[in-house]
Amino acid sequence: MEGLKKEDLPYKPNKVDRQARCCYFKVALEQDIAFVRWIKRFEEDAEIIEPFYYREVLRQQLEKWISQYK
Repeated sequence: MEGLKKEDLPYKPNKVDRQARCCYFKVALEQDIAFVRWIKRFEEDAEIIEPFYYREVLRQQLEKWISQYK
């Protein structure tokens, strides 16, 4: 969350739960892949909780990367 405060965000959270350390975003469908790429910049400090489809997209990408380095 500290990293989000320090940068000019291309996506603004529509809800911030500081206690749970979660930010919630609403993203238009035409921005979804760009949003997932943006989230990946935060590496292990970010997690896509839902929708499940985007968790799966990210998981598949990570598995592909891992297989390249085995």
